[in-house]
Amino acid sequence: MTSFRKYFIIVLSLSIATLIACNYDDFYESMDLENHLLDSTKSVYFNIADTGITHENSSVIGDDGDYINTPASIDYDDNLDGTVTDNVTKLMWLKCSLVGNSKVDNDIVNCSTTHVKYKWMDAVVACAKLDYAGYDDWRLPTMSELNNLVDLSIASGPAINSEFPNTEYDAAFTFEPEKCYWSITRNLYDYALAINFLNGMTFNPKISTSTHYVRCVRNK
Repeated sequence: MTSFRKYFIIVLSLSIATLIACNYDDFYESMDLENHLLDSTKSVYFNIADTGITHENSSVIGDDGDYINTPASIDYDDNLDGTVTDNVTKLMWLKCSLVGNSKVDNDIVNCSTTHVKYKWMDAVVACAKLDYAGYDDWRLPTMSELNNLVDLSIASGPAINSEFPNTEYDAAFTFEPEKCYWSITRNLYDYALAINFLNGMTFNPKISTSTHYVRCVRNK
């Protein structure tokens, strides 16, 4: 192989690597939100509540039933102002889903107002603009935070504690559910992660076209 060909191949390889890195910047930046690891033991950046599962679902290690030192039980406080505090994660959540014009359901007891679905970017902006219950630092939750609301001890949906009434979900399993909740966590390219509270399954809808529900969160 001539020196010129070697030089050409090296330059081409570096160019391709740079192009791939640029295309994946958004992906890695969004996943950094999920990977706030404290040390080499890979501890997550907040405590995790028990999922409610006491048995093993599969032979693969990872179910709650595989561990003796199971996490803390789910523990919420209704603050009676349209917010709910998670005493395990120390996060504060909107009790109800967002309705139109970046507003929260006025019925803070039953969350009975019609909830509105948002495109992903609109959901990010809606939470960031929200000024509610005396706080203006609301945001769209990360996937880890949103997933921590799932309560798998509830046999029929929504698989979420009763402190969050009228949570939207697709009542029947589908590979393309229409009633998920957005997280801020981006997947590759034009996708972000979302949860269907029928069973807590994770999906990756297209952010430019898909619309889903929104429940904002803040650090207490």
